[in-house]
Order: sequence, then C-alpha cells, then structure tokens
Amino acid sequence: MSIIEFYLIFESILYGLIVTQFFLDWNKLIFSAKNLKIYWSHLLLSLTIFFQVLLRFNGRLKTLDQLEQINSSFIFLLETTMGPALLYLITYQIFPQRPERTDLDEFIMDRHKKIGFAIFLYGMYQGIRNIHLGQPISLTAPLILFGLLYLVFVFWKNSLYFKIVTLLGFIASCYFMVIT
Repeated sequence: MSIIEFYLIFESILYGLIVTQFFLDWNKLIFSAKNLKIYWSHLLLSLTIFFQVLLRFNGRLKTLDQLEQINSSFIFLLETTMGPALLYLITYQIFPQRPERTDLDEFIMDRHKKIGFAIFLYGMYQGIRNIHLGQPISLTAPLILFGLLYLVFVFWKNSLYFKIVTLLGFIASCYFMVIT
C-alpha cells in the first residue's frame, strides 16, 4: 500500500465520522427532544454541511491525479485531513449534545462565535486549496466569500443575517451539486 492510499483511507474514515455524527445528532434530536423547534435555517445549515461532504468527496475523485503530484507527505496529509476535520468540527458545533436543548434557533445564536469561526476556517481553507489545485475562480470565490460572511456572524450576532447567509449558502451548495 502506498502512502497515498493510506492517506485516502484515513480521509475516508474521517468522512465516515462526519456522516455518522450528522445522522446520530439528527436521530438524537428527533427521538429524544420533547418539544423540538426545528427552524429552517438550522435545517438548511445542516444540509449545506452534508452537501459539502458530498461535494468534497466527489471532488476528491476528480483531483486525485493532481494530489499525487504533491511531493511532501506532510502537505498531502494536511490536504487530505484538514477539510474533513473542519467539516466534522462544524457538524459537531451545529447540533446540541444534550437533547433537552430544543430551540435550535436559540442554540445557534448562543454558539454563533464557534459556528461562524468554524465555517470561516472551512471556507478559507477550501478556497486556498482550490487556488492551489488550479480550480477556476468560479469554484473558489464563493467559498472564500461565504467564509468571510460567516466571519461577520462571529462578531455580529444577528439571527436574520445568519438566516440570509445560510439560505444563500444552501442555494450555492445545491448549485455546485448540480454543476460538478
């Protein structure tokens, strides 16, 4: 087994953890909470993160040839693990770990700094990664833009702003699911 195959297996395990966390948290919310208040913004944010996992995994299959040209195994390890690790962090942040917390809008607003910063880091990382891999600006700019929009959310706790940015992010993710 080559070092590339090892890293790709490790990356696949990380994707498995993200998807498992996603479905376990939704299961916990639906079956454990008594008076669950699901808001469309939380639903769209969680679906956007799930779509990002699918897009990244699909993109991995398309950029494998480019990644094999990376000379440094550390850079390759960083490239293969950073995206999934940030997606896992975001997935963990957007769901309450105790099911008695049932107002998801309030939950998101209480954690706005952590969620916004994690999404900012993911957007910046993916944008820089796409630039490094020579992806077109049409695939790179939206990631950086949404990263910056969520950075504003870190410093400005505003529910309407969060909902608008989340809706735009969901629409962009759906669009990229169709074109890629």
